[in-house]
Amino acid sequence: MAFETKALVIGESADRWIAAGVRELVGSVDCVENVDEVLAMHTRPEFILLTGSLDLQNDTGAKRFERAVSGLDCEIKASYAKIQHVFTEARARDA
Repeated sequence: MAFETKALVIGESADRWIAAGVRELVGSVDCVENVDEVLAMHTRPEFILLTGSLDLQNDTGAKRFERAVSGLDCEIKASYAKIQHVFTEARARDA
């Protein structure tokens, strides 16, 4: 029990299949050119913090990106109940 408590205090990686599934969801969005990184970490037994970085197509406007991220947030949380917070870093890919 002490080992599990310590792991949760400092954070423990979530199962790899969760990050792989999220990567697939994010990669399917039309304005996403590349998914750079997806990290999923347990901070409590039933609570996963998800972070990701992605490259956008150069012509992606703010409104389009906002709709895409909002939709992804809902879809990710619906697909993976333990994911409670999603943080996204995005940048336009150089031409």
